Amino acid sequence: MTFPTRKVRISELFPPEQPEPDRCSPLVPIKVRIRNWQARLGRLPSKDNLIKRGIAIGDDRCYLCHESSETGDHIFLSCRKANEVRRAINIWWNLLPTHARTMEEFFNDLGRDDQPAASRNFKEIIGQAYIWAMWNGRNEAIFNNKSFDSLRTANAIQSFAFGSGVAIG
Repeated sequence: MTFPTRKVRISELFPPEQPEPDRCSPLVPIKVRIRNWQARLGRLPSKDNLIKRGIAIGDDRCYLCHESSETGDHIFLSCRKANEVRRAINIWWNLLPTHARTMEEFFNDLGRDDQPAASRNFKEIIGQAYIWAMWNGRNEAIFNNKSFDSLRTANAIQSFAFGSGVAIG
C-alpha cells in the first residue's frame, strides 16, 4: 500500500464535517454575530446553562418574566417579554418568526430560501438584532437593576436595522 491509498481510505472512514452555513450578514458587527452564534448553539450563560456548569445561582426563574425556567429558548421565544418585543417588531415589518419553539427553528426560519435575497438578508439582520437587544436588555435588568422595557428593546432593534445600511422594501 502506498501513502496516497491510505489517505483515501482514512478520508473515507472519517469524512470531513460539513460546517453549517454562516447566515450572519457582513453588515452586522462581529460582536452581534458572536452573540447570535452562541444563541444558536445554546451556549449563552442563561440560568439553565449556569446550573449545568455547576454554578449555584439559586432560583432558576427567568429574570424578565419570573414565570418559567430561564433557558435560551425561553428568553428569546416563549418569555412574555420576548413576545411583546416580537409583536412590536412585527407591527413594523412582520419579519420575526412567531411560531418557532427552539432557537434552531428561529434561525432556520430567518434563512429560508423561499424569499428574495434582499428580503432574507434584512430579515436575518432584524433577527440578529433581536437576539442582541433581548440579551442586552436581560443583562441590564440583572446587572444594572433596570426594568426590562419591551418597547425600548424594539426601538433598539429598529435603530440597529436602519443603521445597518440595508434598504427596506
